[in-house]
Amino acid sequence: MLPGWIQTVARYNPITYGVDAARALVLGEDVMTVLEVSRFGGTRDTLVPAV
Repeated sequence: MLPGWIQTVARYNPITYGVDAARALVLGEDVMTVLEVSRFGGTRDTLVPAV
């Protein structure tokens, strides 16, 4: 839903991945907002790319 240039900035901003990882740990589910990953399943879809 974001404009293309903001999506690009978010994709390469390491803080985005840290925030997504913190959300996943608190909520206990996949909350990845930048990358679509489904090979790990559940919370690991967020935590693995964040690491």
